[in-house]
Amino acid sequence: MKIKNKECMIARIVIIILGFFLALSSSVQAQESDRRLHRDSRQDRAHRMHDKLDLSEEQRKSLKRHKQKHRHKMKALKEKMRAKRQALREEMQKSDFDAAKVRALNKEIKILHNESSYSRLEGVLGVRDILTPEQFSKFKQYKENRRDKIKERRSESRERFKSHRDN
Repeated sequence: MKIKNKECMIARIVIIILGFFLALSSSVQAQESDRRLHRDSRQDRAHRMHDKLDLSEEQRKSLKRHKQKHRHKMKALKEKMRAKRQALREEMQKSDFDAAKVRALNKEIKILHNESSYSRLEGVLGVRDILTPEQFSKFKQYKENRRDKIKERRSESRERFKSHRDN
């Protein structure tokens, strides 16, 4: 009788472990699928925008090159800024923090912020060089509409959160 109980207990443990790993793997697959869908929807939006702007093949290629170059530069700036902000937070947390070091880190963050702002401006100017004035006007309108939709969704989300929190 004791052997059967042990076998049943072991079987239950194995089933629980298998269930856990199955749930974990399906969760990972779902996350990967979500990332692919997000990337695909971003690419679809870009293609729709390119179609709306009636871009030539050369313009499409130029925009793609410009976007990759700009994205790489902005990513590097963001990483540097994140590291400096983390260093600033860590220094501020110390009981015997160095005020001169805090000021120096803050100054470096401001410089990186200015570089980021300048890079964004250069990115827009680069797009403007690739597009015709009419295309750029349509592009600007498209971006404004998209920004408005995002703001609207955020506002709706905040309202749902507030109503859920209040209940």
